[in-house]
Amino acid sequence: MKKIKKLLAVVMIMVLAMSLCGCGNTAKKLYGSWEMTVDLSKEVESELGEPDFHAPLDVKLIVQFNEDGTFDMYADEAFTTDSLNGWLDAFIDYYVEKTYVEYEEMGMTREEVDQAMMDQYGMGMQEMMEDAMADSVSVDDVVADLQASGVWEAKGDKLYMDEVEVQANAYDNFTVEGDTLTLTIPEGAEVDAADMMEGMEYPLVFTRVATAE
Repeated sequence: MKKIKKLLAVVMIMVLAMSLCGCGNTAKKLYGSWEMTVDLSKEVESELGEPDFHAPLDVKLIVQFNEDGTFDMYADEAFTTDSLNGWLDAFIDYYVEKTYVEYEEMGMTREEVDQAMMDQYGMGMQEMMEDAMADSVSVDDVVADLQASGVWEAKGDKLYMDEVEVQANAYDNFTVEGDTLTLTIPEGAEVDAADMMEGMEYPLVFTRVATAE
């Protein structure tokens, strides 16, 4: 179960980092908050090594461009918490069923498995798995860790973002059309497909959720 906790935390940090590493028109068009929903299920399940398991795992990322040249990035707490809890519940059910099947192949019935668990741990298979997951993964902590801040600058159609200081060679091209912000890879930039996270492929499309007054 510790592997799942580390995996979720690492994947979420990767999502934030990718959004920082290369992201016009005019700066005023960016003022305010923008959101994008990212499907991380394939990425997490690939790392988990369970090809027979699948459940939705959406994370809603919000980036706020402040007029003072700073930005804040974080996950929508309610949305992401519900999504993570749903994914974990589905994984528990999957893993319980998988464990039952493994014991059945050894000649034990599910009732016998539950009784053995009850005798040894004082709880059945489902409850034991739920307790083990709760001890290993804190959804509140994962969501709380999904935040970053730094500085940004827009020049023409180039958007520079960094946690400390904008870099001349680290930017994305961007366009703003109505309430849609689209980030694209600069022409001529070399991007290794192996480094791209499933669910975070370009173009990255954000929707405006608030406008700074």
